[in-house]
Amino acid sequence: MPLFVCGAQLTKPPESITELTTQYPDLRDSVPAFLAKPIKSVGPENLLYVIQREYAVVTPNDKSIAVMGSEDATTCHVVVIRHTGSGVCALSHCDGCQTQAGIDSMVNDVTTLSTTSQQGRLEVYIAGGFLDKKNTSADLTREVLACLIKQPADVHLILACCTELNDIVNETDQIHYPAVMGVAVNVRTGEVFPATFPDHGPDDDIRSAGHFGTPDHPAGFHNVYSHTKEQLVVGPYHWESWDGIESWLRAPDHLILKYMSTSPEQEPPYFPAHMKATLSAISRHPSPSTTLFSGDKPRCYTKLQSGEWTPVA
Repeated sequence: MPLFVCGAQLTKPPESITELTTQYPDLRDSVPAFLAKPIKSVGPENLLYVIQREYAVVTPNDKSIAVMGSEDATTCHVVVIRHTGSGVCALSHCDGCQTQAGIDSMVNDVTTLSTTSQQGRLEVYIAGGFLDKKNTSADLTREVLACLIKQPADVHLILACCTELNDIVNETDQIHYPAVMGVAVNVRTGEVFPATFPDHGPDDDIRSAGHFGTPDHPAGFHNVYSHTKEQLVVGPYHWESWDGIESWLRAPDHLILKYMSTSPEQEPPYFPAHMKATLSAISRHPSPSTTLFSGDKPRCYTKLQSGEWTPVA
């Protein structure tokens, strides 16, 4: 079953988003309307924040979560898949790691949870990326579209606000930036909108440290939420401490940006501090299966009415 754009079947990824939206003007016209929406600051109440290489699936009758979102997508893409009949939503933050497996899982999970719906279809929204110097964004856009084309279920592309269509140029220094770096979906209404998130949830450093997997436990694209238990599920992760990691913890911010980002000029101000917190977690827990994930079990959290996540005993 193919990917559909404006009712037409797409059988192969386009060379660029401009090529695709030139062929389908209605898809192109949806981008300015999306970019014109005000960027909402979403507080922690009823929020499920998804970090890089994570996805989550939430049903509209979830008592804890009303909004899912992710930000800091410079060359990365935020992908939302929603079934219009059941209202089940999936949201991911894709960086090019195991993209096919991640999107396969999202589509499968949403489809499985929507089997009782007599009507509706799968719709997908993509946002993120810009005209970066290494074409990382453009490569990821084509990869995401290629993954969607391979799905066994029909998928309808509603928004493609990515790469050149999400690109703005600073008039002062002529540097390119992504117009939108954060996206949210209201699980109960289906609205997808630009957003920023003051709170990224618990274990932000540990979840990011999970990217540095061992050969036996590689970093992967995984589901971070149990929709049946309504719990955030962190790990278990496995990593090895680096030789010289203490030197990185003392490194100046410009070196952290240069060597640990695909887009140093576009990162938010807190990127170096976040990366050092991640490295510090690896340094403090050289054996995470012992100190963080006892018995190789995940760290689970439930959402309080205040918006805080509390550990499950």
